[in-house]
Amino acid sequence: MSANLYWKPAVQRDTVLVSMAPSSFIGMMESVFGGCPLQLGPDEIGRLRAMEVAAGDSGHAKTFAALIKALKQHTRIQVYVVY
Repeated sequence: MSANLYWKPAVQRDTVLVSMAPSSFIGMMESVFGGCPLQLGPDEIGRLRAMEVAAGDSGHAKTFAALIKALKQHTRIQVYVVY
C-alpha cells in the first residue's frame, strides 16, 4: 500500500512532504513524537535536526530538513499521512 506524507500550517493549504519510504519515515516520527497526526512547533526543531543528522545520506534526511524549514516559516505545523 502506498502512502503520502503531508505537512501544513494550521491555517493554510496542505503541502506534500516528499519521502522515499513514507511508512518507515512516519514510524520514526511516531516513535519520537507520538501518534499521527503530529503537531510540531519550534521546540521540536532540535530533535528534528538530530534525526536529520542521524539519517545521513538517506532520503529521510531531506524530509527532516523540509520539516525544519516548514517550522521556521510557519512556527507550528501538523504532519499527517493519507493512504
